[in-house]
Amino acid sequence: MLRDTQVTVVGNVTRSPEVKHRKVDGRPFTVVPIAVNNRRFDAESRQWVDDGVTFYDIICRGSLGSNALASLDVGVPVVAHGRFRLHEWATEAMKGARPCIVADSIGVDLSWGVTSYAKGSRPYPSTDDEFGTPPPPASEGGPAPTDFEDPDDEATHADADGVVSDEDAELLLRRSA
Repeated sequence: MLRDTQVTVVGNVTRSPEVKHRKVDGRPFTVVPIAVNNRRFDAESRQWVDDGVTFYDIICRGSLGSNALASLDVGVPVVAHGRFRLHEWATEAMKGARPCIVADSIGVDLSWGVTSYAKGSRPYPSTDDEFGTPPPPASEGGPAPTDFEDPDDEATHADADGVVSDEDAELLLRRSA
């Protein structure tokens, strides 16, 4: 039995969603920072009153993250549902904690406006290497080699961009059929 604390929060996006990468395996995820305005009923005045703001980081993984990155921006009212986590951090000078929600779902709160919907998924934007360094070898976790071998022992090679000649492409297509 899972004992995760499931929560649903309603708030507004405070900064543009940001792509980050997991330290363990480098997979991308999106952080959507939101502010939730807390309110309570004041029995004396018999009115609802503001009672501070709580800031959350909504962690969106996989296609949820790439779609949130493409769809949400500052000021958009959202509803998010997921597992509550407390992210503790520390520097040499200080330490603290920030509430996070690992989202199962996130969407625009239609109480405040209308939106249009397009079925499908957006990929994460590609991250070009700003330093121009080559990828690590496959033995160190880099991409697999792009060379292919023909069943008749005729070598089929791709160039540095992964492009093959028309003849080599024809050989690869025949081999895959």
